[in-house]
Amino acid sequence: MSVGVGRGAEHAVRHLAGFTGILQVDGHAAYETLTNRPRNGGPVTLAFCWSHFRRKFYEIAKGGDAPIAAEALARIGTLYGIEAGIRGRSADDRRTERQALAKPIVDTLKPWLEHQPGRVPGF
Repeated sequence: MSVGVGRGAEHAVRHLAGFTGILQVDGHAAYETLTNRPRNGGPVTLAFCWSHFRRKFYEIAKGGDAPIAAEALARIGTLYGIEAGIRGRSADDRRTERQALAKPIVDTLKPWLEHQPGRVPGF
């Protein structure tokens, strides 16, 4: 009998049984089950990947006139620039810089996007 490996929720639940903490993921819906179900040690906190989030805006922007997608890409690009500037530094230094420089950008990104209803396809 072979054990299936795939992207279904049952695989994530099985492979991460007993895991607690923060899990960086690509946004696949299967990981959501790790946050919603009673688990030993409690639910997992998901940290989504910026490159997968960015890709949606890139696809929209490459089609032409897409000012909201272009603005989102610029904001995400600023985050990438911050990461490039802190690469190689200690974890504590990176955390301090992220809190000072990146957190304000991230904190404003979601409300800004929420004020664009219907203007960005697929969001």
